[in-house]
Amino acid sequence: MKQFNSFYDALSINEPKLIQQIETFATFEIINQNTFVLEPEKYIKCFEDRAIPIAVQRVMYQGNVIKSYSLNSSHTPNFSQPKKVSSILLEIRNKIRN
Repeated sequence: MKQFNSFYDALSINEPKLIQQIETFATFEIINQNTFVLEPEKYIKCFEDRAIPIAVQRVMYQGNVIKSYSLNSSHTPNFSQPKKVSSILLEIRNKIRN
């Protein structure tokens, strides 16, 4: 999709499988500068994800895992701790590229 091109360029995304996933599942919307996409204090806060017990989560990723990351966050850490999630994703991307 043409509207994602600047997004791909900004994040240096050029992996065909990732691009396909983004274009299949993502929504593209142009918003005005200084507009909150998610306003602070307007979402439910949880301090730990209790949807799936931690022991079960750890069993889910056993196997060919090089490194795992844990955050003390809500069920959606991309909303509750976006900077930490972003830094982890950038770290992973950089390791894959090297």
